[in-house]
Amino acid sequence: MSKLAPIVNGAIEKLKLKKYNLEIIGDEKRIKYLGVKKLPALIINDKIHIEGRLPSLKEVIKIIQSYNN
Repeated sequence: MSKLAPIVNGAIEKLKLKKYNLEIIGDEKRIKYLGVKKLPALIINDKIHIEGRLPSLKEVIKIIQSYNN
């Protein structure tokens, strides 16, 4: 189970988002294809925002909000 998923889910709940697609990727080939070098990673709309560390809830909220403006 991903340690990042609960943080992202918490941000989604806090922002009261209705439409979203959260995908947990475990396939190594796909991870490499996406350009991720270190896990965990947060990718939104094909852009790597976080890589190789767990972000805070506040940080994830800020990243998601940047797409809603």
